Amino acid sequence: MQGYAAKVACLTELLKKGNWRWTEEHQGAFEAVKKSLLENVALHIIDHKKPFVLKTDASGTAVGAVLEQESRERPGVLQPVAFFSRKLTESQRKWSATELETYAVVSGLSKWSGYIGSQRVTVRTDHRALEHWSRDRVETNSGPSGRRARWHLLLSRFNLVVEYVPGPQNAVADALSRWVYPAADLEDVSIHGSAKDTEEIEPVSGKGE
Repeated sequence: MQGYAAKVACLTELLKKGNWRWTEEHQGAFEAVKKSLLENVALHIIDHKKPFVLKTDASGTAVGAVLEQESRERPGVLQPVAFFSRKLTESQRKWSATELETYAVVSGLSKWSGYIGSQRVTVRTDHRALEHWSRDRVETNSGPSGRRARWHLLLSRFNLVVEYVPGPQNAVADALSRWVYPAADLEDVSIHGSAKDTEEIEPVSGKGE
């Protein structure tokens, strides 16, 4: 939505503690946002016959992803079909950059696996190391273990191609990974499902992490 921040500025102020007082100004802003949402439809209906593009990013506080497909009306132009953002836990924030970026991909694929199915998915990330994820060998002594092994197994189920893109070309996912909902402690700020949809199950022993 163009100019979104300005349109909701007075509403954002209400989120500050002890600052709740609904006025005509807030009602007007609320109605303006509803009108804009109806006039500027961002999400497009998924075409299950077309390949997908998954753009992901991770920051120190959250992971974000956007699922896209080629526009029906404008060939060659990608249109978003779903957005996702999830705040990291305290323990997750201690992971390495590669683990966080991989987790962003895993979260997006887990979230939309029902949409993607066996269709080709091009993952676009600004973390170059992920281009080589398939070279890891999932074996007891020589490959990744713990959560990395579980992630590798999940990634191997999809028809994936990983492409590196510079950060400026990954703006949407980057923005989602840096936005944390200020009014509540929500793990998953998308509207599809709950935080448990992408919750990672940690091994009891904690070995190999």
